Amino acid sequence: MGSLAWHDDQLGTSLVTAAAVITSLKIQGKFSKEAISQLRIVIAGAGAAGIACGRTLRSAFRRLCPEFRDDQIIMTDSKGVLRTSRTDLSDEKREFAVNTDKRSVSDVIHGADVFIGVTTAGTLKLSEDDIRAMNPKPIIFCLANPDPEALPELIDSVRDDAICGTGRSDVKNQANNAGAFPGVLAGGLDVGAETLNLDMIVDAAFALAEIPFQSVPHDLQSLYGYELIPGHRDYATASAFDPRAHFAVARAVARRAHLSGLATFDFSAREAMYGPWFLENRLPHGLLKGSAALLGF
Repeated sequence: MGSLAWHDDQLGTSLVTAAAVITSLKIQGKFSKEAISQLRIVIAGAGAAGIACGRTLRSAFRRLCPEFRDDQIIMTDSKGVLRTSRTDLSDEKREFAVNTDKRSVSDVIHGADVFIGVTTAGTLKLSEDDIRAMNPKPIIFCLANPDPEALPELIDSVRDDAICGTGRSDVKNQANNAGAFPGVLAGGLDVGAETLNLDMIVDAAFALAEIPFQSVPHDLQSLYGYELIPGHRDYATASAFDPRAHFAVARAVARRAHLSGLATFDFSAREAMYGPWFLENRLPHGLLKGSAALLGF
């Protein structure tokens, strides 16, 4: 894998979104290899965030199911579905072009399992018919801010089997980049890595996806006006206020940096002491304060 420059609205969005989708698939009973081989994903928005989401999800699902196909992810931009017949696509968009006659979000959302909205706010609104047309137990993350493609109350009024979320802090299941980028950068700094690769992002997404299944500390629960129940569809995204999320991401990034040959020392020999060091030096003093070399790790 080549190196990546960290862009939070691109890679941060892709990391937290992939984690949210992985968690949601587990809750919905769609995380088996067989289910993933049949999964249909629609991503509305083909800008930097949409392309990054597509790449991260594709890489994650191919780890789990090598048979996962390119055409299981259908992406749209302001002119409709990214089709192979279109002549106006950039190289990045052409990477996700599919051979289809379908043109609109409404055309391709029929029978979809996952919808991810990363459009410009106010440019796309899912209708009740769009939501009804999705497969049983759909996963719907509408991340346009501050005006998402559909609000949870609309989705809940149409489907009682959906997991839904937004990028907003005032509703359930917020996909918040703040739960990703501090840990990514801290983990990289802590092993002296100078670059990132897609494997680090994917590993961090899998690690972050495990947090909503763990018991909820009282201090974390007290921040929310509704109960966070592990494994429940209203708790499908890790909280940015959960220190376990930041450590899980940092450790995953550090471990993959070592495996990718990007770390400047043998992290595997020091991994056992990383947790106590992280809790003592990172969390109380700022996740991004200095490098591990300066702090003595």
